[in-house]
Amino acid sequence: MVQVHSVREVHIGKNEKKEIVYIYIMGQEFKNRVEAIVEAFIAIKEGLEQEKRTVTRAWSKREKEIERVLHNTTGMCGDIQGFIGRSLPPIKLLENDSEDEGDDIVSD
Repeated sequence: MVQVHSVREVHIGKNEKKEIVYIYIMGQEFKNRVEAIVEAFIAIKEGLEQEKRTVTRAWSKREKEIERVLHNTTGMCGDIQGFIGRSLPPIKLLENDSEDEGDDIVSD
């Protein structure tokens, strides 16, 4: 008996509820809410794209600075080696670095 009553309660006003929801969805308030949500997502996406560009620029700048430091360090060691000859102990990291750079160029 209680279950039958619960089912009847659910069905009472069902058509009216459908009509209210339909009117709401077709109305300006619903449209405004959806537009506000979409605008927020667009703003978030634009902010993310701007952040990506900023980080990419910073990474590129750092990569160039690192390349410049390694190039100048290698050049300085070459200069010293030119002054004193082969008595300068080899610096394997600098030797390997120049070999690795060549590998990178081929693989790109």
